[in-house]
Amino acid sequence: MLLLVDDVISAEAHADRPGAVAMTEMVRQHEVGEPLVLLASQLTAFLWHGSHWTDLERVYQCVLEAGTRAGKPDWTATSQHNLATAAGHLGDSRRATDLLQRSARTAHEAGNPHQMFLAQLALGTLLINLGRPRDAIPFLRHGLPFWRIIDDRHALATAPGNPGQAHMAIGHLRRAERYLRNSKNLSRAGSPADLSHRGAIAALPRRTGRMAEAAQEACQDIERARAVGSREREAKALMDLAETPVEERPTSAPLQPLEAAPAIYRDTGDVHGQVRSLFRLGDRAADRGDIQQAAEYLGECASLAYQIGDYEHAARSRAYLATWLPGYLSRRHRPARRSRGVLRGRSEPGSTDREPRRTDAYTVSSANGAAVPLESGSPSPDPTGGSHRT
Repeated sequence: MLLLVDDVISAEAHADRPGAVAMTEMVRQHEVGEPLVLLASQLTAFLWHGSHWTDLERVYQCVLEAGTRAGKPDWTATSQHNLATAAGHLGDSRRATDLLQRSARTAHEAGNPHQMFLAQLALGTLLINLGRPRDAIPFLRHGLPFWRIIDDRHALATAPGNPGQAHMAIGHLRRAERYLRNSKNLSRAGSPADLSHRGAIAALPRRTGRMAEAAQEACQDIERARAVGSREREAKALMDLAETPVEERPTSAPLQPLEAAPAIYRDTGDVHGQVRSLFRLGDRAADRGDIQQAAEYLGECASLAYQIGDYEHAARSRAYLATWLPGYLSRRHRPARRSRGVLRGRSEPGSTDREPRRTDAYTVSSANGAAVPLESGSPSPDPTGGSHRT
């Protein structure tokens, strides 16, 4: 069986991803848990970094079965977390939420606070991407004392940045910047956390009107993402660049960045990314008066968003469609359900921060929680379920 482990590691090194995933399923059939866990842990970062969500799902379905069969709650909790990561990126937000709740509960019952707080952190990130940043903040902040007590440098480089993303989404820019810069200072250069926080910090100049600075930062983020092969972060940086005026961009800036982003999201199967990019394309088409093009983009956006539970984008898309083409929704779409807790795009009462623009899209890279290696050990911060609802 050790030979199989070596084979998979070799396959990964030679980019034989399908072979490596197939080997994992072969090990599962032999019902040997420890080698399977080793295989999965070797593949986790590789699959996450390349946005191979379907393969990540296949691998951790194997580990979940092994954990259930062997009575290993740590394997089960980590598998549930990784399956949620895949589900969230593939557009099944309800399943992602349920799996993260189960992961936190399983870890709590097993006495594994590390995994419990990781699952809550991922759940908070998912809520931001579903347009519910206010609901996300308790989950994102709940584990901060724990990460400080155990001095987990990796978690400390990630965890404070996500409340920063939530505060930026609701218009608390100064508070957001404090969280984000604190996280960036703790991040290793070039790490996923570093790239994510750089992208969020780069959005701050745009929100305060410093467009040339924002364009330069976005171009640098695109280069960094391409250098490390992160397509998810490349797409996010392209969308950030598209928010800046063409005349403010460096001469080396990619042409038509917004049009390039949806193709990346489609290739990686990231439905949340498709929704965000389609909404921006529709909004931009409407601004230039191309109502038919706007209707096509926003119609597709509304349909996808409703399917994955992103009620903020679904409601906004349908509202635009109803305004521009009154007969469009009745011809092609069912009426949207009234959504709860959708982002209204304004600051808290008494806030001195600038109100977000209607085209601002609030998204956290590695949106639904980064995949968790097996070695690392509820919609309410109460892991047993509490009374909070998502």
